[in-house]
Amino acid sequence: MAKKLFCSSCGSITRPKTRTKGSLLIEIILWVCIIIPGIIYSIWRLTTRSKVCRDCGASSLIPENSPKAKKMLNELNAANSPKAENSADEKRVNQQNDVTEEELRFRIAKDGKDIGEMKSSEIRQHLSQGSLSPNDYYWNVEQNAWVNLSNFHH
Repeated sequence: MAKKLFCSSCGSITRPKTRTKGSLLIEIILWVCIIIPGIIYSIWRLTTRSKVCRDCGASSLIPENSPKAKKMLNELNAANSPKAENSADEKRVNQQNDVTEEELRFRIAKDGKDIGEMKSSEIRQHLSQGSLSPNDYYWNVEQNAWVNLSNFHH
């Protein structure tokens, strides 16, 4: 079982997948038709194998328990801690005013950058239009953490 790695491009912690450049079909054709170029092509393909992020496809993966990954995660959480408190305060105000769930607002992060707050209806609309991806994040007050929009059920 592959251990989880931190992607410094999208900020996700995931098990990597292996990506190999080139085409298996071309490799087979070269082996069948012309053996020497087939060998060369196979060797080239084997040397281009790399581990990539399952979420964004980037090859900028580092061990999740490395100092650099811990530092980047801490910076991401530290940059958003005051905002999380604001979201919690807003949630309490909304509950006190007995507003509907549609009016709740959530802090959104796209491509690793905080882009502000949106209503849950706006989030669903942006997801359906494709301007937000299920791999983008929202701040979950209960978990006190950023959560993929693929888990957004508000």
